[in-house]
Amino acid sequence: MKRALTICALAFGLAACRERPEVPEWRELVQIPDRPMVISQRDLNTVDAIDPRDGSTIWSYYRPPLERTRWAVRPQPHVVCPITYLPVGRVVLRYHDAMHVLDVETGELLWEKAWILQRFCPVASLDSGVLTITELGTQLEKLDANGNEVWVYDFSQLGEAIAQPTVIWPTGDVLVRTRHRILAVSPTGDLNWSELHSVEGAPP
Repeated sequence: MKRALTICALAFGLAACRERPEVPEWRELVQIPDRPMVISQRDLNTVDAIDPRDGSTIWSYYRPPLERTRWAVRPQPHVVCPITYLPVGRVVLRYHDAMHVLDVETGELLWEKAWILQRFCPVASLDSGVLTITELGTQLEKLDANGNEVWVYDFSQLGEAIAQPTVIWPTGDVLVRTRHRILAVSPTGDLNWSELHSVEGAPP
C-alpha cells in the first residue's frame, strides 16, 4: 500500500492521493443487443445488469476484494476493458488479473481464466468465441464460449503485438498488428498472410 501511495504521490501529489477515491476504471454502459439490458460496473466489486425501460436491476455480480499480497498494488478487482458480449448469452468481464464470463440471463459466473501481465482486451469472434493476445503479446489464442482452448497461433517470429486483435466481418479472419507487420489469421488458426507495416520510428 505504501508503494502504491508513493507512486501516486509522484504523479498527483500526496494530498490528492490520500483523498482520491477508487472508482471503476471502465464506466461506460454496454447495451446487450438482443434483449432489453445494459451492463454497468457500479463500483470496484460489483457489475449490474439494468433494464433500460425502468432502471430496475436484473442481476448483480459481486467479486470480493482480492487477498492482499506483497505483489498486489491494487487488491481491489476492477474491470479494465469494455465489457464484451457473446451472442450465445455470455458476458465477458476483463479484470486486471483475470477474465470472468457470466451467464447473461442470471449473472452467474460460468468460468474464469487467470490473466496476469496481459496487456490487451479480449474480443469476440464471429462464432461467439473469445480471442485474446497472450504470452506477453506473442500468441493469439481462441477460446470457445465455455472457456475451452480451440487453437493457439504463435507469431513470436513476426514480432510482438501492439494492439488488441481485430475481427473482420463476414470472413471471421483476425488481424493482429505488431510493430512492423500486420498479419491475418484464419478462423481455424492458420496464417493467411503477413505484410510489412512498420510503426514510424520503431527500432528495426
